[in-house]
Amino acid sequence: MRIGSADGGEIVDHAIQSVEVLPEFEGVEITFSDPDGITGWFDPPKVERVLLNLLFNACEAVPTDTGKVNVSARITERGFEICVTDNGPGIPEDIRENLFQPFVSSGKEKGIGLGLTVVQKIMQDHHGEVTVPKSGKDGTTFQLIFPNVCQKEAAEATPYAPGYGAD
Repeated sequence: MRIGSADGGEIVDHAIQSVEVLPEFEGVEITFSDPDGITGWFDPPKVERVLLNLLFNACEAVPTDTGKVNVSARITERGFEICVTDNGPGIPEDIRENLFQPFVSSGKEKGIGLGLTVVQKIMQDHHGEVTVPKSGKDGTTFQLIFPNVCQKEAAEATPYAPGYGAD
């Protein structure tokens, strides 16, 4: 991993743009609520992979014509928090307990059930966590917590190394 100071909002924006251009998700409305200047210590390509996995899952879960996905970012006492919330039908009860295990999937045409396993591993590598604080008939929220967040001014002294977007 190549962890360095990076703009969390920029990483989220890039992931959203990558999903919005896909024709299968053109009917899904994706919004982003972001306070300016949230900088943290991340491996940007890895964090983008986390967001892409969550966004793909959310966009596949919502209705094609009325689907809504909201991504929010904020600083909390625990660190930098990103939430991905959709208006889909929720996670089926029978897989909730094993949601982050390999090969667990439900109702998807594509995928083999490794996306959330990857999300959990990357979050653990960042000493963070991923949780599902809400899931039901009105949608699902995935919450990411990244510890060790710093404000933009402090982070500018140690910018992330060149190569953003490269693995």
